[in-house]
Amino acid sequence: MIKVTEIKSAEIKPNPHGVDVRNLYDLEHGQIVHISLNPDQELLKHVTPVDAAVYILEGEAVVKVGDEEKTVGQDSLVEFPKGIPHSVRNSSKTTLRFLVIKMPRQSKPTKFL
Repeated sequence: MIKVTEIKSAEIKPNPHGVDVRNLYDLEHGQIVHISLNPDQELLKHVTPVDAAVYILEGEAVVKVGDEEKTVGQDSLVEFPKGIPHSVRNSSKTTLRFLVIKMPRQSKPTKFL
């Protein structure tokens, strides 16, 4: 059976960042979430209990991982090791869209700093 999830029809999930977050894939072995940030919006600095990666679909982001900061654009993948503080900010004048991939699925809560 082919399962198709369209971003536009996926439910927006309430979150502490106050941004557009939509679950696309959520199984025991992994999660994929689509996030949209308007200009100057950001994912607050936080720590996840699992490894994660962000794949930029559209726009430009300033990502922080630990003490490092880098600007990344479309078709870039940034790794967020578990237990390391990280954040993502839209540094462009257009919408930033990206996928967050977590493996394995996160079962413990995210820690905000």
